[in-house]
Amino acid sequence: MPSRTTCWGTAQSKPWTRASRGSGNGATLYANSTLALDPDTGKLKWYWSHAPGESFDLDEVFERVLVDHGGDKSALTIGKIGVLWKINRETGKFEAAAQTVFQNLYDKIDPKTGLPTYRKDILNQKIGDWMASCPGPAGGHDWPATSYDPKNDLMIIPLHQSCVLMQPEAMKKIGVGGDAGAQKLYEMPGTDGSLGRLSAYNTATMQAAWTFQQKAPFLTGVLTTAGGVAYVGDFDRRFRAIDTRTGQTLWKTRLGTSVQGHVISFAVDGRQYIAVETGLGGGSPVGKAQTLLPGVHHPNNGQAIYVFALPDE
Repeated sequence: MPSRTTCWGTAQSKPWTRASRGSGNGATLYANSTLALDPDTGKLKWYWSHAPGESFDLDEVFERVLVDHGGDKSALTIGKIGVLWKINRETGKFEAAAQTVFQNLYDKIDPKTGLPTYRKDILNQKIGDWMASCPGPAGGHDWPATSYDPKNDLMIIPLHQSCVLMQPEAMKKIGVGGDAGAQKLYEMPGTDGSLGRLSAYNTATMQAAWTFQQKAPFLTGVLTTAGGVAYVGDFDRRFRAIDTRTGQTLWKTRLGTSVQGHVISFAVDGRQYIAVETGLGGGSPVGKAQTLLPGVHHPNNGQAIYVFALPDE
């Protein structure tokens, strides 16, 4: 029987900042990594560290998307720093990377090895120093999942554009299981306050095909269909259908409260339906939106599931 592989992402080290955790050069084994495991034995086949020594809660734990181009078998993933990584899923070798949103943590990413070089003040950070992180802990890319359109070879990515000043604190102040120090939010430079960004990347070339920006962040995963339509919802209660090839909005509606969760498609008696959730909470992307977009309001209730279908005619 041929060997099988399952790919997993891992989260960040705790506390977030290397100054707080006292981890020397910052690197912590297997954190912010892709792990390739044999599902039959649990044996580690290979691992690749996306952000060794990461210090700002910019974890790389989210979905791994498996894409084949002929004999080239890749795993693609994107984490909070907003780098779209492409790794050979048979060997664990770095193949390519693309920066999707503004970032100021890495001076460069080596095009051959994929290893990032941090700015000097991150390498030399001390307890009590305020340091800038773009993106901040809400992303780049957070838990709202990407989707792959195989017909057009496009990975469609919901992104978040905000930054933070973070202040490392001593471990004795944070306590066991603590996260980090104080934070101050600010909008990402060059975005005019647009927290929400939806971008499509060609997975063969790693080049952007189109980008759509708006004030409200996207709070659902993206669902693509065989008909070339993608569905996504946002903090400002809007749910929309998008042409995956062009990024053009085909249809949109406004629901009862923030649209968040994961869109699904199903069929009953040959008729296709699209369903999505609305609700409250949602973690980091929601909290940052409430702080940076005080003019966007939605009811403090309205947990519901909405279902849509084309008219009978």
